[in-house]
Amino acid sequence: MKNIFYIIPVLLILFFGCTCSEKTTHSTIYENDKEDIKMISRKKAKEIAHKDASKIYRDLTIYKIEAVLKDDKWYVDYKFKDPNMVGGGPHYVISAKTSEIISFRYEQ
Repeated sequence: MKNIFYIIPVLLILFFGCTCSEKTTHSTIYENDKEDIKMISRKKAKEIAHKDASKIYRDLTIYKIEAVLKDDKWYVDYKFKDPNMVGGGPHYVISAKTSEIISFRYEQ
């Protein structure tokens, strides 16, 4: 009979201890997933840059568009398709979380 009094508290500690740690783990994973959802895609970043660049440049078909994600920012660069052309196109830094244009530079 004395053994039951020792076993019950141990079982309760094991049961509640495991349950608490599992909730913490799931909570942490869920918060990380929420952050990932907020990031805009490469396609969306290119669309944002294209919409702004279209206001300044007449013909964007002469450029190839490159977009690189680094430190939660999209770096979108317009580079000439023809390597013999001189000058350059627009360059953008776009927030991957808010989709705002952080900075831009136009080359002619």
